Amino acid sequence: MRIFELIKAFLISVVCLLAFPVEAAKPSASISLKKNTNMAFGDVASSVDGSGTAVINSNANSKYVTGSIVDFGGSVTRAKFTITKGTASGYVTITLPTSLTISKSGTTLTIDNLTSDVGTTAQLDGSGGLVFYVSGRMNVAANQSAQSGLTGDLTVLVQDNTTSTSDSATATVSGSVAAPISISATTALSFGTITPYSTSGTITVSTAGSTTAINVTEMAGGSASEGVFTITGNGGAAFSITLPSTSTLSNGVNSMTVNSFQHDAGASPTISGGGSRDVSIGATLNVGADQANGNYSGVYTVFGNYN
Repeated sequence: MRIFELIKAFLISVVCLLAFPVEAAKPSASISLKKNTNMAFGDVASSVDGSGTAVINSNANSKYVTGSIVDFGGSVTRAKFTITKGTASGYVTITLPTSLTISKSGTTLTIDNLTSDVGTTAQLDGSGGLVFYVSGRMNVAANQSAQSGLTGDLTVLVQDNTTSTSDSATATVSGSVAAPISISATTALSFGTITPYSTSGTITVSTAGSTTAINVTEMAGGSASEGVFTITGNGGAAFSITLPSTSTLSNGVNSMTVNSFQHDAGASPTISGGGSRDVSIGATLNVGADQANGNYSGVYTVFGNYN
C-alpha cells in the first residue's frame, strides 16, 4: 500500500512538471528602413556676379534657385525612404545630417538645410509603415567651376520610439554645375573722324561696320568700326543680350549722346558648342550743330545672361 502511494505521488509530480513547460522569451520586432529614390538637384550654372543656391521643394520633385545662379533644368528628385516593421501606429524619430558634400575631380559643393516632409517625429500607420521624402539645398559659389556628375551620400537614421530599435539607409545625392556666362569687349565701337555741320546730324555704325552719315561728313584716316564682344559659357546654351538705351562721349565740357544700340545675335541666340560666340554692336552718334572739335570718348555696358 505504501509503495503504491509513493508511485502515485511520483506520477502526479511528473504530470505537474509536464503541465507547466517554460517558454523562451520572444525577441522584439525590429524597425526597417529602405531607400527608394536618390536625391538629384539637376543642373545649374554659376555666375561671375555672385553665389546662389538650388533648393529642392519639400512637396514636389522640382527646384528653385536663389542669388545669381541660373537654373539649367535637368532631372530633379527628392530622396524617398520607406519604413517597415515598426510598431503599428507608433512613433519614430527621423535623424538627418546637418550637411553633406557632393564632389568630383576636386570640385566640392555643400548640401545643407536637409528636411523631411513628415518632420523629425512621425507616426507610423496601422501596419507599422511610413513613406517620407527628404529635400535639401545645394550651395554654389560665385564663378564656380563647371563640373558634371557631382555625387555624395545622404544617410538617414530612424528609431522606433516604442521598441528603441533603429535602422539606417543611404541615398545618393547628385548635381551638376555649368560654366558661368561671361562677356568681354574685344573691339571698340568707333564712329571715326567727322566734320559737323551748322545743323545737328548723326552718324550710324551698323553691326557690320558700315556707316550712314546725316548732316556730318566722314573724314579719311579715322575709320569707323562696330563694337565686338565675346560671350563665353556653356556650349549650346541660350542667352540674352541687354544693351544700354544711351551713352555719352565726352571731351572736357563738350559731349555727344550715343543711342539706338543694336546687336547681331538675333532674337534667340545660343553659345556655340565650343563655349564662345562673338556679338557685334552698332549704334548712332548724335552730333550737335557746330560740335566742338576734339577727341571724344566714353563707355557703354553690355550684359549677357543665360535664358
